Amino acid sequence: METNINKVLSQRGKIYGKYEDGVECRAQIMGALKQLYKKCNREDMPESMSVMFSDITLKMMRAVTAPEHIDSWIDLAGYAKLIKETMCKRYDSNS
Repeated sequence: METNINKVLSQRGKIYGKYEDGVECRAQIMGALKQLYKKCNREDMPESMSVMFSDITLKMMRAVTAPEHIDSWIDLAGYAKLIKETMCKRYDSNS
Protein backbone atom coordinates (compact mmCIF):
# COMPACT_ATOMS: atom_id res chain seq x y z
CA MET A 1 0.00 0.00 0.00
CA GLU A 2 2.80 2.43 0.90
CA THR A 3 4.36 1.83 -2.52
CA ASN A 4 1.08 2.77 -4.22
CA ILE A 5 0.80 5.97 -2.20
CA ASN A 6 4.37 6.95 -3.04
CA LYS A 7 3.75 6.19 -6.72
CA VAL A 8 0.64 8.38 -6.79
CA LEU A 9 2.39 11.20 -4.92
CA SER A 10 5.29 11.04 -7.33
CA GLN A 11 2.97 11.20 -10.34
CA ARG A 12 1.01 14.13 -8.86
CA GLY A 13 4.23 15.95 -8.03
CA LYS A 14 5.35 15.69 -11.65
CA ILE A 15 2.02 17.13 -12.82
CA TYR A 16 1.28 19.75 -10.15
CA GLY A 17 4.63 20.58 -8.57
CA LYS A 18 5.72 20.48 -4.95
CA TYR A 19 3.00 20.08 -2.34
CA GLU A 20 4.62 22.69 -0.09
CA ASP A 21 4.57 25.29 -2.87
CA GLY A 22 0.90 24.65 -3.50
CA VAL A 23 0.04 24.95 0.18
CA GLU A 24 1.84 28.29 0.44
CA CYS A 25 0.14 29.64 -2.68
CA ARG A 26 -3.29 28.50 -1.48
CA ALA A 27 -2.69 30.08 1.92
CA GLN A 28 -1.87 33.41 0.27
CA ILE A 29 -4.92 33.27 -1.99
CA MET A 30 -7.21 32.27 0.86
CA GLY A 31 -5.81 35.05 3.04
CA ALA A 32 -6.56 37.59 0.34
CA LEU A 33 -10.07 36.23 -0.20
CA LYS A 34 -10.85 36.27 3.53
CA GLN A 35 -9.53 39.81 3.83
CA LEU A 36 -11.68 41.01 0.93
CA TYR A 37 -14.74 39.18 2.28
CA LYS A 38 -14.31 40.88 5.66
CA LYS A 39 -13.85 44.29 4.05
CA CYS A 40 -16.99 43.90 1.94
CA ASN A 41 -19.20 42.09 4.46
CA ARG A 42 -17.86 43.49 7.75
CA GLU A 43 -17.56 40.01 9.23
CA ASP A 44 -15.26 37.02 9.00
CA MET A 45 -15.85 34.55 6.20
CA PRO A 46 -17.87 31.58 7.49
CA GLU A 47 -15.80 28.41 7.78
CA SER A 48 -18.02 26.48 5.35
CA MET A 49 -17.55 29.19 2.74
CA SER A 50 -13.82 29.18 3.38
CA VAL A 51 -13.74 25.46 2.61
CA MET A 52 -15.70 26.05 -0.61
CA PHE A 53 -13.26 28.72 -1.76
CA SER A 54 -10.34 26.52 -0.75
CA ASP A 55 -11.69 23.69 -2.94
CA ILE A 56 -12.03 26.05 -5.91
CA THR A 57 -8.58 27.52 -5.25
CA LEU A 58 -6.99 24.06 -5.26
CA LYS A 59 -8.64 23.16 -8.56
CA MET A 60 -7.66 26.50 -10.13
CA MET A 61 -4.06 25.96 -9.09
CA ARG A 62 -4.07 22.48 -10.58
CA ALA A 63 -5.50 23.85 -13.83
CA VAL A 64 -2.80 26.54 -13.90
CA THR A 65 0.05 24.10 -13.36
CA ALA A 66 -1.24 21.55 -15.89
CA PRO A 67 -3.78 23.20 -18.22
CA GLU A 68 -3.71 20.22 -20.56
CA HIS A 69 -4.90 17.92 -17.74
CA ILE A 70 -8.64 18.01 -18.55
CA ASP A 71 -9.66 16.35 -15.26
CA SER A 72 -8.69 19.54 -13.42
CA TRP A 73 -11.14 21.57 -15.51
CA ILE A 74 -13.87 18.98 -14.98
CA ASP A 75 -13.20 19.01 -11.23
CA LEU A 76 -13.30 22.81 -11.18
CA ALA A 77 -16.65 22.86 -12.97
CA GLY A 78 -17.97 20.13 -10.68
CA TYR A 79 -17.00 21.97 -7.51
CA ALA A 80 -18.48 25.21 -8.85
CA LYS A 81 -21.77 23.41 -9.55
CA LEU A 82 -21.86 21.84 -6.09
CA ILE A 83 -21.10 25.18 -4.44
CA LYS A 84 -23.77 26.95 -6.49
CA GLU A 85 -26.34 24.35 -5.45
CA THR A 86 -25.29 24.61 -1.80
CA MET A 87 -25.43 28.40 -1.80
CA CYS A 88 -28.80 28.45 -3.55
CA LYS A 89 -30.23 26.11 -0.90
CA ARG A 90 -28.72 28.23 1.85
CA TYR A 91 -30.10 31.51 0.56
CA ASP A 92 -33.45 30.07 -0.53
CA SER A 93 -33.98 28.69 2.98
CA ASN A 94 -33.18 32.11 4.49
CA SER A 95 -35.87 33.86 2.44
